[in-house]
Amino acid sequence: MKIGKSLWCAAAAFAILTSASHMATAANYETNMDTRMTAVEANMQRIEQLEAQLASLRSELASNYGPSLTSSHAGGCDSLGCDSLGCCDSGCLDKCCNDITCGSNGFYAAVEIAVLEAHIGTVRVAGANLTPDFDYEATPRVIIGYENVYGFGVRARYFDYDHAASGVSIIGGLVGGLTLGLEVEAIDLEATQRTEFCSWDMTVAGGLRYGKLGAAIDVPGLGVAATFEGVGPTVALEARRFAGNSGIALFGKTRASLLYGDNNITGTGAAAIINAVNPSVEEQLLQVWEISLGAEYAWQAGNAEAFLAVALEAQAWELAPVFGLLGLDLGFVGPTSTFGLRY
Repeated sequence: MKIGKSLWCAAAAFAILTSASHMATAANYETNMDTRMTAVEANMQRIEQLEAQLASLRSELASNYGPSLTSSHAGGCDSLGCDSLGCCDSGCLDKCCNDITCGSNGFYAAVEIAVLEAHIGTVRVAGANLTPDFDYEATPRVIIGYENVYGFGVRARYFDYDHAASGVSIIGGLVGGLTLGLEVEAIDLEATQRTEFCSWDMTVAGGLRYGKLGAAIDVPGLGVAATFEGVGPTVALEARRFAGNSGIALFGKTRASLLYGDNNITGTGAAAIINAVNPSVEEQLLQVWEISLGAEYAWQAGNAEAFLAVALEAQAWELAPVFGLLGLDLGFVGPTSTFGLRY
């Protein structure tokens, strides 16, 4: 009986110890779970704080460095990886992925009306001093192009000036009337690359230009005409600076072209004698320099971006004389207005 009682007491003691151990384990588990839940809640709060700070930073960048980061042109640095375009790693805190230079692609077209006055000075032809007086004349320029998500594209431009002027000629002390007709034509086919640099929107372009420069001078009893046609390289640089997210931008454009071609001279009346020798020059050089400064305003128009621009434009066409008969250092200057769409 004593042995049985002892065994029962031992079993009861073991059961009590086991139960106490289980209770302690359960208490420790609950404590650990509470600690983990507290840590998770703290991490969630930290994530919410970081998201709020990121949203505030994006808003500040959009306000200080250009159009809204959520504009229709934004591709998003995460979705595109704008580091590949160089607009996130310049170290200049410039706007990133908030313009058509990052994350969008499509066609664009523009029509320009340049109201230009031709400046040619006094032209000396066959012993006559000719002083034409040109008016401001409306001259069209058409631009169409395509640009991909990496800012690379192609572009075609067409420019045509075809006007005449009257003036005064002095031949041997005699004064007479004259008419000078000018025809200038240019077709550009080029590749373009757009990028961002320290909040500046930059575009470089290079390609080929076909150019034609024709001049016909008529005075009583005398007429001389020269026509140059050539092809050569053309390069251009455009820079644009946005005024916050207002849609307004200031811009500057410059272009240089070197054309090589043939220059043919013909005469009428007293100057018809020159036709007998058919004077012409092959592989003559025509230099063309262009610059414009202006302002632009852009806004959303459905799925496209429309823009208006005004600028002051100047051009210089420099062609050496042929056999002393007719040389042209021709200049254009005047205001230019532009309307265009980017898709």
